[in-house]
Amino acid sequence: PDEHIDHEVELVVRLGADLKPEAMCVGCDTTNRTRQTLAKGKGWPWTEGKAFKGSGVLGTWAQWDDSPMRLSLSVNSEIRQDDSTELMIHSVSQLLEHLHKWYDLTPGDLIWTGTPKGVGPMKAGDLVEARMTNSDGEKISRFSAVCQ
Repeated sequence: PDEHIDHEVELVVRLGADLKPEAMCVGCDTTNRTRQTLAKGKGWPWTEGKAFKGSGVLGTWAQWDDSPMRLSLSVNSEIRQDDSTELMIHSVSQLLEHLHKWYDLTPGDLIWTGTPKGVGPMKAGDLVEARMTNSDGEKISRFSAVCQ
């Protein structure tokens, strides 16, 4: 059957030696909704719907900055997601506080922080472009990829 794949633009944080944020980039986390729905229906983990070849794309890395950033993602030049990290339900520090309670984090771990509104479908051949800009509009991180 045809598989439904959705894009989710996110702020991605890389942990340093002190287990605090050292770098950040824009990322695209993709979800195979077809596989996710099948797994959910059987009470199985969503692994096949969230962790498959090419399911995570990372942009260029920049030094960590806790200032508000704007995340945007377009598919074939149509803007699908465009929002500020100020609207995140949980701040990066809150996410890390929670994660430290449950997991043994290590230097170099990547923390995907969640996606703003506008999640939507993409298909093979689509050009997906994402960027992260600061409050001055300066590009901090970006990527461009063609869906396989």
